[in-house]
Amino acid sequence: MPTAFLSHSSSDKILVRQVAADLDANGVKVWLDERELLPGARLVTGLAEALDAADYVLLFVSDAFLRSQWAGIEADAALKRAVESRKATVIPLLLEDVWNRASPLLQALIYEDLRGSQNVLSYRYAIGRVLAAMSSSVARLPTTTRRPVVLVSGGRSDPGGDKGLQIARGLGRALSRVSLPLLAGAGSGIDTAFATGVAEEAASRGLDPRKVLTSYAIKDGKRHHSVGRLLQSRYRNRREGVPELVEEADIAFLMGGGKSTMHLGVVMLLEGKIVFPIAITGGAAQDCYSLVLSRYERTFKQALPRSRFEDLGDEGLSANEIVAKCVEMLSLVSGWRAAT
Repeated sequence: MPTAFLSHSSSDKILVRQVAADLDANGVKVWLDERELLPGARLVTGLAEALDAADYVLLFVSDAFLRSQWAGIEADAALKRAVESRKATVIPLLLEDVWNRASPLLQALIYEDLRGSQNVLSYRYAIGRVLAAMSSSVARLPTTTRRPVVLVSGGRSDPGGDKGLQIARGLGRALSRVSLPLLAGAGSGIDTAFATGVAEEAASRGLDPRKVLTSYAIKDGKRHHSVGRLLQSRYRNRREGVPELVEEADIAFLMGGGKSTMHLGVVMLLEGKIVFPIAITGGAAQDCYSLVLSRYERTFKQALPRSRFEDLGDEGLSANEIVAKCVEMLSLVSGWRAAT
């Protein structure tokens, strides 16, 4: 089992903890200061011993890292040891656009790019490459402990028997069952159907839906459901979109809809998020589905076979079948695994 020392600035602690958890989950023994240095421990001695014992040192390179005295000491010690041993033991992980400010010795190494870590698929690729560098094996997509935040939204059609609303309601139940953090708007149609499914599943399990679902309503707008934590958006006009949904979601399932839904899907794609437009529900979802297909390789690479995604346009599938396929695709892309 390889061992890895994580050198970082405290400003980057949230991402560092996630990387540490995923390295642990994939067979790497991790040294992280907050885990190993107990109160009263000699800081310099503890760091020196850990650096000497580690097989690999991961440097989380950010603006704060380059300005940190302690991080600089750790980086210099790791690079010196790598040069002396002639082993590629130092792996820089670039978090921000600051590589041109790194030391010449550090710039001589090839970094792994974590600047797109907000994208669950890009993050998995980066962690897979780091694992491959440690094991000298082919890079793979690892399982991750990161729970994706999932948005379900779309059109405001009449709930009477509409397939999109059946799918939304089923997704609400299915995603609540596996305890993922969920997002929705507070509109009628898809938002309300999804929230209804969340509420039904929560009630059947005696759970508080506020711990699962967060819904955003536009300022001064009508709230068509009251499921979950109901928060107010920064914007007043629905045509401007709901920016919080784009900012907080990792993955979105979109159904039906018009300009607002299309705007939401396009902005999420531009932000590097994963979008699953369920084309059989028509409207903007159909247009957004075609857009994703036009850039499919750049969006999903080999993480999701194209035929799986095309199921979202198969009108022969029932609402329940679409829900099951959505949950499966979510797992394949994010690396998250539902508890059985």
